[in-house]
Amino acid sequence: MAIVANCHAVPIGAALRCAPAVQVKGVADINVATSAAAVMAAITKAPEDYDAIISYRFGPNYPLFETAKLRGELGDKLHLTTNVYFGGLHPDLCYAGSFAGRMPGALGDYHSRIAMIGFTNSLPAAECVSLFNGRTYEALGYLDAYAEAERELRRRDEDNQIKFADRYIELVRHRLCLLTANHPTGVVFGEYAEAIAAYFNLRHYRLPVEMVGNPLANSACWPIYPEIREALRLPYETPMVFVPPIGKGLGPMTLPEFVDRSYAIYARIGLAELEKSTHFQAARKLLAKLT
Repeated sequence: MAIVANCHAVPIGAALRCAPAVQVKGVADINVATSAAAVMAAITKAPEDYDAIISYRFGPNYPLFETAKLRGELGDKLHLTTNVYFGGLHPDLCYAGSFAGRMPGALGDYHSRIAMIGFTNSLPAAECVSLFNGRTYEALGYLDAYAEAERELRRRDEDNQIKFADRYIELVRHRLCLLTANHPTGVVFGEYAEAIAAYFNLRHYRLPVEMVGNPLANSACWPIYPEIREALRLPYETPMVFVPPIGKGLGPMTLPEFVDRSYAIYARIGLAELEKSTHFQAARKLLAKLT
């Protein structure tokens, strides 16, 4: 089989070693254009070499991977499954800018909405840090984000052949499932591989999480804010530190260090450039909700 997905493609393919009968012949990560194109070319040239293509759903903005096109080319060999994006644990996290032109933040491409609010409203960094509290999270709707994330994941699961939303929603109540809103832990990829194997009625094993490789663990890690953890009554926690990707020459940042670094990056970019992003435009207006 082959896997067509985002940065989840490689860890899903690796986790499928839980099923002895599975041979993953191709892994197409849409973020790695050259290798993904080569995999798609091989599939198109010789689809008979593949029993199944497992794919996330892609629209016309991704012409090489577009689901409608692949369905026409591959027919019943194409099996859709669900991209796990779950904002319920990290509702303060967001991107800024377009997919092709994301603005840098203190943690790679990731930004804090509260840090955006502070900077765009010229709050001192220390005052911005003080906004990270339960009252702010409630005012910004963060405490409702978990239920909304569940609904959204189930909605995106509806028309897929390989269902995963219910498995994930049960898992996240008990296990640490996310490094960031779109980067799952090895726990999730192990469960994902089991769901795929079960869908095809293949013999498989429940591998310990230590046996599930996950290259995303080398990327940024966003904390679960303590007040959000308490409101959700989660049985697990993370330290309140922001961990940069490996290779950036930075160590984990405390909240004040993270806000200071965010402010420094935003100052270099300049407010006029920042406010080309709709997230920064919205941030300027959100302070009124907190006063």
